Amino acid sequence: MSLRVRITLLLSGLTALIVIIAGFTIHQLTQADIRKSIDEKLTVQLSEVSETSVLASVIQTQRFFSNLNRRNSNDPSFVERRLDIEIPTFIKSQDDIILATEGYPDFSGIIVPYGFSDIETDGAKWRVLTKTMEVIDFSAIRNIHSAINSGRISYERGMEQLANSDKVNYEILIQTAVKRTSINTTLQDLRQRLVLVGILAVIVSAIAGWLLGTTLLKPLARLARHAQVVTNSADLSNRVEGTYGPPEVEALALEINEMLSRLELSAHATDEALRSSRAFTSNVAHELRTPLTSMRTNLDLLKIHTDMDTSERIQVLNNLVLEHERLLSTLESLRLLARGDLSE
Repeated sequence: MSLRVRITLLLSGLTALIVIIAGFTIHQLTQADIRKSIDEKLTVQLSEVSETSVLASVIQTQRFFSNLNRRNSNDPSFVERRLDIEIPTFIKSQDDIILATEGYPDFSGIIVPYGFSDIETDGAKWRVLTKTMEVIDFSAIRNIHSAINSGRISYERGMEQLANSDKVNYEILIQTAVKRTSINTTLQDLRQRLVLVGILAVIVSAIAGWLLGTTLLKPLARLARHAQVVTNSADLSNRVEGTYGPPEVEALALEINEMLSRLELSAHATDEALRSSRAFTSNVAHELRTPLTSMRTNLDLLKIHTDMDTSERIQVLNNLVLEHERLLSTLESLRLLARGDLSE
């Protein structure tokens, strides 16, 4: 596997890993944010419904939304317009007054705990916020609101009377709910977008890795071509170029040049050794041939001239001994050379 392919695979793998980790983190954070947003909407809706003026108006008119075209901010119906009609709301009073907005699910037979809870009914999952509260007698509330509507007392005075009332004997159950299908749909859309972005990111990173690998390998490819030229040349004095851009490639080129320098020195040393060996062999051959030739000559004299007088015979024999000693000395020098004892 080429280095370029390895760089491409490595960059693609790292990108895929980062996308997976980032996508999982974004998914979890988004899910938490959506859940928090829904809980905040449920809390706001329940808080608005729980206001005494809004609650009294709803119970009195038996409707959640009415007179929405009225613009008088002192009218209780103005407060009702703050309710979110997209959030199903349910009210149940102690005297079995039950009111529910359109789309509220049927939780009959299901025990819904107070506070936030996740309820499943009819195959649908709901996020529900339940609260109970005690209020003053609704008859008193209706009388005060009738007085406000007829103009007998002001709105501020009526709210003050409601706030100062200590007759608390009614318990109200209020629920707000949001179908979690919207959460699942949003998260499904988010997952699809994350997958699409992840695939595109991996493809882009693969292309970028291939281009990056090509760019990074250009100096190495150029160095390889120069090294091939040097390899194919018999002249060891050739060197590769030293300028390639990246310091790492230039360092590699310097190491190659130093290696070539050592090879050149070694080749010169080998040539010198060969020349010395040839000269040494020639000298040894001469040193061995001379005494052997002389010895052969003296032996031939002794063989031919059998009537040679004693003095001449002794001289010839002395010459043979000298040549023999010379030959032994030469052989001993060769033995010492083989052992590396030239200094001796």
